[in-house]
Amino acid sequence: MREMYLFPEWYVAKHLQVMLDEKQNAALETVFQRILQNNLAQPRVFVHRDYHSRNLMVSTLIRYSGFSGCGLWADHL
Repeated sequence: MREMYLFPEWYVAKHLQVMLDEKQNAALETVFQRILQNNLAQPRVFVHRDYHSRNLMVSTLIRYSGFSGCGLWADHL
């Protein structure tokens, strides 16, 4: 839930400079609870969460020699 609250705290309040009223906060909480319940109902899997643009945006696949045994592919820097 902590990460979902980044939306109203950072985006809505800081970026948009909007304060949600009680009704809007209640609606957002309902949405967050639905998302959470849906996520918890899914099968559990491992997720790599160390996101960097260079890890996600690959234009040329080159195997790093140090990781060849792991089968990891990434951009050649």
